[in-house]
Amino acid sequence: MASKINSYAIIETAGKQFKVHLGDVILAEIGGEDTSITFNVLAIGGDNPKIGVPYVEGVSVKATVVDIVKGPKLRVSTFKAKSNFHRVIGYRATFKKVRIDEIV
Repeated sequence: MASKINSYAIIETAGKQFKVHLGDVILAEIGGEDTSITFNVLAIGGDNPKIGVPYVEGVSVKATVVDIVKGPKLRVSTFKAKSNFHRVIGYRATFKKVRIDEIV
């Protein structure tokens, strides 16, 4: 499918779904060292909308990694009554800032 201004795609990455247009920048949890990424497309909209089962055949979204950023710090505390047990665990996810270049 040719890239058009009014077309959009719904992509899936790391168990999350994003609605993207050309030129959008999203934060996605993507592993690896790649600078260009190809996403699977769940649905495509615009002049000729299609819904995949589970993915749309022959359609993909190509993107470029712009930056690597860290997400907010999450703190999880565990407490057990009557046993004097306390524990605090911290976690901070790493996200890649990705720019959508092409819907093909």
